[in-house]
Amino acid sequence: MSKIDSQLQEMKESVQSDLRHQLTLLIRPMQQALEAAMQHYDADLQKRLAKSGERPNGHA
Repeated sequence: MSKIDSQLQEMKESVQSDLRHQLTLLIRPMQQALEAAMQHYDADLQKRLAKSGERPNGHA
């Protein structure tokens, strides 16, 4: 997912300045959805790790 986020950022930076604002308006919802998905994944992972008693590095 971080690769997609960096690709979206590269797209914004590569366009001419007069089009950048319009592209930003199109890309912003995608970036927000990706961020929300990553936060959900991280929260779910922490919840599962806490439930199992494991630490994020794989050790008990």
